[in-house]
Amino acid sequence: MILVAPAVQSAARRKGALLVAVVLKINPGFDASYPWRQIGNDDSAVISAVDYYLAPADKGGEPPGRWTGRGLAVLGFAEGQVIDRAVFEPLFGEHSDPRDPSGESRLGRAPQRFASEKDVYDELVAAEPHASGARRAELRSLARAQVRHAVPFWDVTVSVSKSVTLFHGGWLALAERAQQAGDDARARFLDRQAGRVWEAIMEGNAAALEYLQDEAGLTRTGYHRGSGAESTAEVGRWEHARDWVIGSFRQHTSRTGDPQLHVHNLVLAKVVTERDGQWRKLIRRRCTGFRGRRQRWRRR
Repeated sequence: MILVAPAVQSAARRKGALLVAVVLKINPGFDASYPWRQIGNDDSAVISAVDYYLAPADKGGEPPGRWTGRGLAVLGFAEGQVIDRAVFEPLFGEHSDPRDPSGESRLGRAPQRFASEKDVYDELVAAEPHASGARRAELRSLARAQVRHAVPFWDVTVSVSKSVTLFHGGWLALAERAQQAGDDARARFLDRQAGRVWEAIMEGNAAALEYLQDEAGLTRTGYHRGSGAESTAEVGRWEHARDWVIGSFRQHTSRTGDPQLHVHNLVLAKVVTERDGQWRKLIRRRCTGFRGRRQRWRRR
């Protein structure tokens, strides 16, 4: 549970420590195409919040994702720019440099390649050539558990409590009723009220991302003890890499279709090292270390 302090507060409210509670989850991401299974990518038409919330499947999915983070300018992106799927998937899947039209350049080293589940299974079976059918089933489960995956991005999900979601939904239900009654002016007003709820959530989301970039923005350079490649010329060290490239995707419902306002912030696992400008891996332990932590954030 995370407590977020809004950036602008009156003196009276500041004394009362006005806070908004959000839930933070950080998980590794593997499939760069998954956002488009539920999230819209067509921003040509203006779709109201009523339509997104009450019938997202019939209205073309959730709102399109937008770029955010401090590292956008390096790659030619702008804050709030709608994400182009044709650019996003190669970047977040293979770390392809979007500045190279040929698509051959990579940001830093290419993602690690690990043995597939089939390769691991074949190796286990080769070690037990006379394994029974039941044993082979066990070996297949074992192979599945042993498979390693490269992590091309991190999914930082910020969600609010059910009460906030229902508050938002109440405005939309009233807006829908006004629309059906032919009172378009009132429907637009109520729709805007629901929009203010989302604005507050996105402010908290921005505060969380600012905090994480400051506190978890580290990469590793050189050789570290135990690698066998250490030298006195280049001892391994942790270095700042606080300019992240993030694709944020708002969602109104959970995977099961229940009302749940949340934001998927997909963080590119490659970051620019501040000292030398080189692209390196974002340190896994720094990201996962913030899961389940209680913290107060204030957007600057």
